[in-house]
Amino acid sequence: MASGKPIDLSRYDKDTDGTRVVTAISIIGIPTYPKITNPDDGTHLVHWRVHLRWDGRGGVLAKGSVVLDTYKDDASDPIVRIDVYSKPSLVSSAASKFWESQSKIIESDLTVQNVVDLITANGRERYKYDGNGSGCLSWSSKLLADYAAAGYVAATEVNTFTEFIAQTRTREEGVYWIPDDQGTYL
Repeated sequence: MASGKPIDLSRYDKDTDGTRVVTAISIIGIPTYPKITNPDDGTHLVHWRVHLRWDGRGGVLAKGSVVLDTYKDDASDPIVRIDVYSKPSLVSSAASKFWESQSKIIESDLTVQNVVDLITANGRERYKYDGNGSGCLSWSSKLLADYAAAGYVAATEVNTFTEFIAQTRTREEGVYWIPDDQGTYL
């Protein structure tokens, strides 16, 4: 059995962000940069990742988040590294476009660190891309299912997200590539 890579926590400010109470979980898709295209039709690949969010001033979500992301160190190596990092803004101003599906938290007092710990508790840190080498959407979807199973978000959020992806694929067909690649947990 192949082993996974250690989770990269080097950019995660655990002291500041680990104790924040999560009020929403967003799954965000952003066109890849540098641009990666579908070899069949030239459409632009969309990369998906999970953002843990908390309340800011005035009852609105704060601009920052903690990101749970998959990253390939080497294009020829299908085993990905899981990155957990603190981010001062939700999406970079350099992003040409993004898509967001947001789920409200139903468990009170859920901290960022509780959610980060669920990655290893469920073995989601040992993952490899299959198919086109783009299993980020599958990984992000699996985390959302884990959150629903743990009671962090409503179980209906999984279907809501699946519908969101189907609608986004239809709307962006011919321009953006949102593959349905499945990964493998090691």
